Amino acid sequence: MSKNKIELRHLKNTLSKYIFLTLSFILFFNLINAQDFSGSGINFGVKLGGSRLLGEITNGFSEIINEFDNKSGFNITVELSKYINPKWEIGIEFGNSSLFGDTYSSVFSAEGFQPGIPTEINAPAEYTNKLSDASFFFRYYFKDAGSESLFIPFVSAGGGYLNYNSKFKYIEAPAEDLLFGKGTEGYTTLSTPVFMIGTGFKTPVTNHIYLAATIELNMVN
Repeated sequence: MSKNKIELRHLKNTLSKYIFLTLSFILFFNLINAQDFSGSGINFGVKLGGSRLLGEITNGFSEIINEFDNKSGFNITVELSKYINPKWEIGIEFGNSSLFGDTYSSVFSAEGFQPGIPTEINAPAEYTNKLSDASFFFRYYFKDAGSESLFIPFVSAGGGYLNYNSKFKYIEAPAEDLLFGKGTEGYTTLSTPVFMIGTGFKTPVTNHIYLAATIELNMVN
């Protein structure tokens, strides 16, 4: 769960303490226009895959707290990119992800930082998060990106901005009978910077299409 409005003196410590990791884009494919590296062509890609909340890293990175039974959601992202040389690619992407989970516990580490969260949870509860982001990225290929190799590994990194629509409620409660929410009617909105690192590989199918598989970690306050 995420911070609501808190006092400024609390903000510095809190931002450094609560970092969430999302495993996404487990298997995805890109449909890419073939491009001469010396030209000015733009690549178009579509990513499809799964997304999942991994946990909350404590201050000092000493442990990962996982308070929910997190379920796998769905991710779809559209990207535009350009090769700046045979090993480097830069681009922008726009994505939507869903995250789900439930719990039978009533103890949460975010208590005290979230005005509006009940002090006692007395029944099984669940969360639903809808995330939308816009970000830039770069990829470094360990082989020339345009080579005919069937295995072209890469690493990637980037950052951008993420918007939340979050609902936290009892499992048996009606859809809009919330314990707490973000970006929903009657609740405050939430947006935050997001930073990404990842690794994977691509496999050319034709001169105009390649398939790729990757794992990306998205870190947000």
